[in-house]
Amino acid sequence: MLKPSLNRRRITAFTLSVATACALAAPVVASPTANIPSGTFTSALQLANGTQATNVPGHWLVTLSAPSVSNGGSASSIETQQDKLAEAIKDAGINAKITNNYDQVWNGVSVSVSDSQAAQLAKLPGVVSVQPVIEVPRPEVKTSKDLTTSEGETKYSWGAPLGMTNADRAQSELGLTGKGVKIGIIDSGIDIDHREFGGTGVSGSGTSREKGDGAKADGAVGFPNSRVIAGYDYVGDDYGANGTYDPKPDPIPDDCGGHGTHVAGIAAGGGAAGSSTEVRGVAPEASLGAYRVFGCDGKTSTDIIITAMEQATKDGMDVVNMSLGAAYMVLPDYPTTKAVKTMVDAGVVVAIAQGNDGADGLWTLGAPGAATEAITVASVDNTVETNYYFTASGVDNKFFYNVGSNGGDFARSNVAYPVVASGEADSEDGKLCTAPSDTNAFKGKYVLIRRGGCTFGTKAANAQKAGAVGVIIDNNQAGTIGMDLTNATDPVKIPAVSITQADGDALRAALKADTTVTFGDTFGDRPVSTGGLVSDFSSWGLNGKLEMKPDVAAPGGLIWSTWPLDHGGPFNTISGTSMATPYTAGAAALILQAHPELKDAKNASTSEGVRARLQSTGSPRLWSEGNGDKTLLEPTARQGAGLIDVYRAASTKVLPSVSRLNLGQQIAGEKTHEITLTNSGSEAVTYKLGHVDTVTTTGESSKPTRGTTNGATVSTDGTSVTVPAGSSAKIAVKVSAPAGIGNGDFYGGYVTLTPDNAAQTLRIPFVGVGGNLAESKTLYKTGPVLATEKLKVVNKAGHQFTMFNDRPHVYFKADVPLIRSGLVAMRKTDDGKYEVLSDKVFISMSDKGWNRTSTRLVRWDGSYLDANNQLQQAPEGTYQLWELNAPAGADTTVLEQYNIWMSNDFTIDWRRSDYLPTIALKASGDVTAAATTATADASTSDADPRNGKPEAMVDDNVFTYAVVSSGAPITLDAGKVYNISKVQYVPNQGNDGVDSMPATGWKAEVSVDGKTWTDAGSGSLSGEAMVPQDLTLKSGAKGRFVRITLTSDKGKVGVAELRIAGTPAGDATAAPTEQPTAAPTGSAAPTAAPTGSAAPTAQPTGSAAPSNPAQPTAAPSVSASSSASALPGKPSGKPSALPGKPGKGDDNREPLARTGTTIAIGIGALVLAAAGAGALALRKRRDAEAGSEA
Repeated sequence: MLKPSLNRRRITAFTLSVATACALAAPVVASPTANIPSGTFTSALQLANGTQATNVPGHWLVTLSAPSVSNGGSASSIETQQDKLAEAIKDAGINAKITNNYDQVWNGVSVSVSDSQAAQLAKLPGVVSVQPVIEVPRPEVKTSKDLTTSEGETKYSWGAPLGMTNADRAQSELGLTGKGVKIGIIDSGIDIDHREFGGTGVSGSGTSREKGDGAKADGAVGFPNSRVIAGYDYVGDDYGANGTYDPKPDPIPDDCGGHGTHVAGIAAGGGAAGSSTEVRGVAPEASLGAYRVFGCDGKTSTDIIITAMEQATKDGMDVVNMSLGAAYMVLPDYPTTKAVKTMVDAGVVVAIAQGNDGADGLWTLGAPGAATEAITVASVDNTVETNYYFTASGVDNKFFYNVGSNGGDFARSNVAYPVVASGEADSEDGKLCTAPSDTNAFKGKYVLIRRGGCTFGTKAANAQKAGAVGVIIDNNQAGTIGMDLTNATDPVKIPAVSITQADGDALRAALKADTTVTFGDTFGDRPVSTGGLVSDFSSWGLNGKLEMKPDVAAPGGLIWSTWPLDHGGPFNTISGTSMATPYTAGAAALILQAHPELKDAKNASTSEGVRARLQSTGSPRLWSEGNGDKTLLEPTARQGAGLIDVYRAASTKVLPSVSRLNLGQQIAGEKTHEITLTNSGSEAVTYKLGHVDTVTTTGESSKPTRGTTNGATVSTDGTSVTVPAGSSAKIAVKVSAPAGIGNGDFYGGYVTLTPDNAAQTLRIPFVGVGGNLAESKTLYKTGPVLATEKLKVVNKAGHQFTMFNDRPHVYFKADVPLIRSGLVAMRKTDDGKYEVLSDKVFISMSDKGWNRTSTRLVRWDGSYLDANNQLQQAPEGTYQLWELNAPAGADTTVLEQYNIWMSNDFTIDWRRSDYLPTIALKASGDVTAAATTATADASTSDADPRNGKPEAMVDDNVFTYAVVSSGAPITLDAGKVYNISKVQYVPNQGNDGVDSMPATGWKAEVSVDGKTWTDAGSGSLSGEAMVPQDLTLKSGAKGRFVRITLTSDKGKVGVAELRIAGTPAGDATAAPTEQPTAAPTGSAAPTAAPTGSAAPTAQPTGSAAPSNPAQPTAAPSVSASSSASALPGKPSGKPSALPGKPGKGDDNREPLARTGTTIAIGIGALVLAAAGAGALALRKRRDAEAGSEA
């Protein structure tokens, strides 16, 4: 049950208006589920800061129903289905072109089609879903804390990260090198000239390209070679730069960005063991596939990534590394995430980066790493930083540096360059965000510039304009910097490096007129104080199913690896989960070499077997904020099973059948987990059973803090277990959440199996969520609130919405991921009770998933669906809007796992009180329905059959309409003579996917007998969409009949309603024996709508959220949903209690009546009200904690 005091934020603390918040957040409006014949349509996805993911304009992904080849589908049947789709597109008159066909890991196509027509693809036969192709940013090179504790020594230490996981022992003692295993790298390519990848070590010897012109030199070594045996460049050098997505494929996947080469070196660099001049990867003899999806600069797109995933699977890659993703996309329903499952089902081990947004708190996992089947990897800081350093004349320092990516070529030529500072460290000149007026200010010199104020690319470009030959950027806080020098307006063609703040201060203080810097090929090591701890940038889980993500952790902070020869190589040190992921991919290769039965299985057991070995032998990390307290462990929601141990993973003889326990929400109840331990060894092993806890987390998702210090309760069916040699044994484990844990708090730990001999300790990590996430204090970052058309918060009951120009909005910003979000309209009856407005219950329902920080803004247009699935106009009266949200992991069939928010009472008015009831009117005229063209946010349901008939204009329902040609008359019969003062014209409301077509001019005539007509006035109209217009007639206008002529320069006029205002002028006039005299001929009748056109009855009357929320005509609407036919999942059995949640959020509305300290509303009562068999009695009173009404 929900306590009334939870989640209350007083309006006085709500410092931003909703309009301001929406303008900043660029919210995506919920599109209600519609009666879609075939598939679903998603117009936008959400990213890290709550804004929409950036769609690649005019490009969409269409999922088809047949299974992919890797899922057992037939290539020929897939081809047939895709051919039929192409025919259906043509037959439907959709101007679209299929640009890519996919069959291996996903049955679908990418389509080039205007955004306005994309929704129509969803109703074509065989279509499951239509989703946008989105931009995927370049993998981020992360900044690390000030990690070093002493000056370095000139020695090479790639052995440090290998030693951290005992990968060196796996190589030297077990003889594992990855030989015979293929690792695919989906990234920016690989520098195939590099010696570690079968090249000569000389740039341009066979495969390198000069940046910008795409030229390749001829040489003795080509592609493929002995190490890089497969791959392709899908994009070319310029793809994604400056927001342009024009692929120029190339058969040679050479790397001009650096990231892919660095990743490949970690996984499989072929350096000799112990070499001081080469990089030896985790699997140094594994073969590589290079699938280039990034250009030299800029982003890539998801359709390209899927293409690479397809090819890597076709090429038989055993392991695929994906050090990329879009942050915060924890909900695994996007095609790239689904493709991961298909690859795993085909026997491919897929290692994916967890993401680098740890500073932003919980739920920051990226896609496709959210996939259950992926092995998702967190980062641990290296114990030793290896890096190049430069020297400065007259200064006894070694200045360790990182080379920026996407800048000019960098050469370690031992040339002494003059160096100057651009200005005082913290001055505007010191930041160099504006180019000097003197174009020779830095001619021939390196320039020292302080971080801050503008992008790294801007700083370097400004130095370049003033003649600089290179740039040194020093940090403005403790730590190192990873720099991307991409600059859209002025590409950076000079090299740039970064140094720490301390080194920057030392260099700046020592500068003299003749100071020089020298970049040689010398490098060294220095210890890292945070070595072995989870990196501060490593993202948090969980995923949308509350499953453990990350799965494991590996070295990723300050990793020395290969780098393109002509872009600052041959080596470089950078940080990120991008580095931890190939480490794990290399470990997987060693495990597959050691256990060929896994490699040969070619099904999901391959990946699960690798995961089980990595997780059960992992080493938990100390809490990074624990100041060295060895009793505190990092949460499993951030480290998974802990740091991998490659030697133990490859050599363990005992394995558990379950490698992690995903406990879900505490409210869902506890269950016993049966675990089978299998011993492949020749000796029995007896284990003592126990557990250790990790730190719990509580508070806002963006700022998690330590929660309860109580630990979980773990019970087993014994204190020990013996696993016989060559046999198995079972244990039963039950985990209970810690006492005192809050709703939505994370907890975790490890079930431990400690052997009584020399065998290895096994650990099974677990993770869970306390209480009921729906009742979390931090479910919402903002709101929910009730707001007006201009997006101003409604603070008290009784606000009247004049529905055409002021309709009710509900706005909130989530702080946890949501998997379902719905809106219910509750109408107040005359006896003070409330009942569900529609038999369909929900007027809006979205199952598409809303990531943490997502913004939901819904405008109710006043429509609902009746029992016959017809769109009706809500009666005037008093209402509440109820927002039902199911957070990640919720069982959507159990109402208790929804958060229920209820608005203030408000009234709606349709501006018809001065007019005669339309039921008394009859209409005639040459009318039709409009040919429908669905917009990007519209559904694709069939058009309402009532539209296009004269009675649609006088049925007291603004959601039916007719269309007339401009200048064509419409005759209204009032049944008797009236003194008529005005006529109300209501344009069509934009339902059925048809834009509102308002008139801009009018003319009225009146007649007593329908034969003789008198001019009653004319005038111009505002042309404002959807808003009623009052047509004031001339004084003395009298008649039974009114003939209205509406005009528009667009040729057609939409009419939802016509009403007459007036007083009776005497007895009813006898009806004429013939129809009223028609208007003069010459007005062309409108063309009838195509018989095959379809349009939604249940979609927003507006499309996207307004960029300027102050403009109400652009605000989004939501209409009733034809498929939202019942409460969540129609729970069976005795109805559970509905967790009432009055007055929570920012609007301080009055609460519902309470029983004791909680509000009890029976779901049964709500269902009865929806069915018309009962009513929900609710009494209103002021909440003592609500504060005064504004």
